Amino acid sequence: MLYVAVGIVGVIAFLFGFAIANFKIKRDLSKAEKDARSIVEKAEREAQELRKKAIVEGREEVHKMREEFEKEKKKREEELRILEDRLMKREEMLTKREEVLDKKESHMDELKERLEKKEKELAEKEEKVQKELTKLAGMTVEEAREIVLQEARERYEHDIARLFKEIKDRYEEEADREAKRIISIAVQRYAADYVSDITVSTVSLPSDDMKGRIIGREGRNIRTFEKITGVDLIIDDTPEVVVLSCFNPIRREIAKLTLEKLIADGRIHPARIEELYEKSKEEIEKIIKEAGQEATFRVGVMGLHPELVKL
Repeated sequence: MLYVAVGIVGVIAFLFGFAIANFKIKRDLSKAEKDARSIVEKAEREAQELRKKAIVEGREEVHKMREEFEKEKKKREEELRILEDRLMKREEMLTKREEVLDKKESHMDELKERLEKKEKELAEKEEKVQKELTKLAGMTVEEAREIVLQEARERYEHDIARLFKEIKDRYEEEADREAKRIISIAVQRYAADYVSDITVSTVSLPSDDMKGRIIGREGRNIRTFEKITGVDLIIDDTPEVVVLSCFNPIRREIAKLTLEKLIADGRIHPARIEELYEKSKEEIEKIIKEAGQEATFRVGVMGLHPELVKL
């Protein structure tokens, strides 16, 4: 009986312990479920907050990126606008330059055409002068002058009037300069065929000592004389004579008169040479002008241009 009672008590104790353990387990499970729900709810809340925060931050980031994009876009657009303006200005400048170049090219073509025409006219004039010089080569000064005056009389009504109108209306001064240049070139070119007495003049000296004074210290006087007059001064062993050589007879006569004045004056130095040269030049030009006026008066040709009177 004792064993039975002990067994029953043991069973009851076991059942009681099992019941208590089962209660604790249920209580722990309930608490665990509650804790789990709390954790889940907390996690959901945190996740929701994180989601909201992420959305807000994402929106802010997108807004920031959009602002930066708009800013960069405006910056690029401004750079493109500036570049377009520069390109447009450069294009306008190139267009203007092209127009200027076209105008210059047109002007150059016009000048070229005028120059070719002028060269043709000058070539014709040079040919005419060459023919005249060829005719005059073997004549005396008086014969040549008579021929020139005769031709002037014959062509007065037509050629002289036409020449004067042309000179007055178109480039009078230029035509005079070109005519002088052509005559000078022609004289230089064809003077080699003339006899020596047409190209040289002699000047007598009071004594051979004057040669040294004309040459001057280290050749200073003779260099100055030749430079100013444009005439070669030849001093050789010929007693009491020096020679002036030049194709241009007017220059040669001016130089001769200058040298004669220097010899008579006795003071021979660069400053005096220049002074007497100017005086001699004025005298020769005056003589030429008076002779031309006298010649035109004798043939009855009046109103000629001063340069033609000198011829």
